[in-house]
Amino acid sequence: MNGSNYGDWSRALTLALQSKNKFDFVDGTITKPLESDPLFKQWKCCNTYVVGWINLSLSPDISRSVMWNNLAYEIWSELRRRYYHGDRFRIAELKEELYAAKQRDLSITTYFTKLRSLWEELESFQPVPICECTSRCSCGLGVIQAYRSEGCRRKSRTYGGKGSGRGKIVCTYCGKLEHTIDVCYRKHGLPPHLKERYNSGGATTFNYAATDEHADEDSTDQKQQRSDEQCLEFTQD
Repeated sequence: MNGSNYGDWSRALTLALQSKNKFDFVDGTITKPLESDPLFKQWKCCNTYVVGWINLSLSPDISRSVMWNNLAYEIWSELRRRYYHGDRFRIAELKEELYAAKQRDLSITTYFTKLRSLWEELESFQPVPICECTSRCSCGLGVIQAYRSEGCRRKSRTYGGKGSGRGKIVCTYCGKLEHTIDVCYRKHGLPPHLKERYNSGGATTFNYAATDEHADEDSTDQKQQRSDEQCLEFTQD
């Protein structure tokens, strides 16, 4: 943790501590017992492990600032107080980054990873409670969660779209213009109406070089139709 990535660091370390059954030492569940307590030595050993793990996960400057604190809970609380910015300004920044995110020259994997990290950080600031309805949802939380999930899916379906600054839609599978991977003939094959038109005899395999040509032809027909429609004008009557 370097001071600007508290959310990612906190999430990663939380999972690591939970996997070792040690998160209770940082969230205040397990408190420091008296030295006369029979469990004191065991607590001290586990607490020291957690303190060491936390320090190893910090940048040198931040590690030095908490070096002399021997309680895992106090170190965790201090770092949260110092670096956690869970306010409406950060939420606004995240939403702005999501709306402005464009694929541009990024690969699909890199772009999706960027979007996913923004979604998860926003979720950490504005979590939707889990619906606990036994059968059909009646509390409304399921609907809210569905709305949020749909918003994420819509954003992820705009890879390299018209808003990316390139001016045209580019298929990320074949590299051709004017269509996306969802409707790419090379990836999914011809749709039924074009199968009948261009593959006589009910052939089930396709010549993809011809497919590209047919796709261009079909696109040309559609453009011509749109052009004819634009030429229609109302008469004065």
